[in-house]
Amino acid sequence: MMERAVSNRCRYLEADPGGHYESYFQRANHRERPLAFWICYIVFCPKGRPEDAVGELRAIYFDSERKRVTAAKEVLRFLLANSHGRVAVER
Repeated sequence: MMERAVSNRCRYLEADPGGHYESYFQRANHRERPLAFWICYIVFCPKGRPEDAVGELRAIYFDSERKRVTAAKEVLRFLLANSHGRVAVER
């Protein structure tokens, strides 16, 4: 189980000038009906601009029965790591 935790960890290194992009994606599709829910979170740090790093959270609900797609997206700027070594975000 420890190998899975290490493999699935976030690989973003704060203040790395080399740039970074990583995303995690989860989806749930209804077994019998044309319904689905997807959620994705992304870490993006532009090359040479670690101060502009952001985290994105996206959620999408698909309802083909009603021919509707509902989506939401939130982008948050990263701040410096706090005293516990965790990265905080700013709205």
